[in-house]
Parts: sequence; structure tokens; C-alpha cells
Amino acid sequence: METKQKTATHTAFVRSDVNNHNGALDYYVVLELMTGRRYALQTTVNCPERLKKAAQTITETKLSEINIEEHWSEIDPAYGSQRHAEIGDFHLMDEEEFNYGREQGYW
Repeated sequence: METKQKTATHTAFVRSDVNNHNGALDYYVVLELMTGRRYALQTTVNCPERLKKAAQTITETKLSEINIEEHWSEIDPAYGSQRHAEIGDFHLMDEEEFNYGREQGYW
């Protein structure tokens, strides 16, 4: 589930992933810069409605006022973006994941 709203410098939207521990969906806010760099807010909840307002507020906030270093974790960039072209697909994989992919013939 992704609901995006854009500003001149960034977009904030709600995203979901399956929780590996219990199989439930966890929802979190993603901050995407116009270069394609993405950050996930270090808070997850199981109710997307609670995060939609936060995403809207973040979208409306000046990027300079968002404390990325303290409250966000960098995640994979938007595919095909400027940032993706700069770093490729493997920057966030740990060595074990990378080696497994290589063994499986993914790259």
C-alpha cells in the first residue's frame, strides 16, 4: 500500500511489509527525496490510518526541518532514480545476503 503526496523536494507515503516474526503487516512512513533516496521512519504500527496523517505532515514540512539522522533509516532507493543509478542494487545488503544471491545465480 502506497499513498504518495509530492512537494518540490520530497514525498512521504505509507508503506507496508510483512512482519517476519508473526506474518502480520507492519506499516511505516517512507520519506523519498526527489533524487530517489529513501528513508524509513523508525516506527512501525499495524494501523495505516495512524500513519497517513504523519505522512501528510512530513510532506508539508520543509526538508531542512526533518531530522533524518535521528529518526530515519536509509532504505533501498527508488528504482530507476538518480540515487539508484549512483549506487546500484546492492548497497544495503549485508555480506550474507549478497553471497546467497550470488550462489543462487541472481547476479
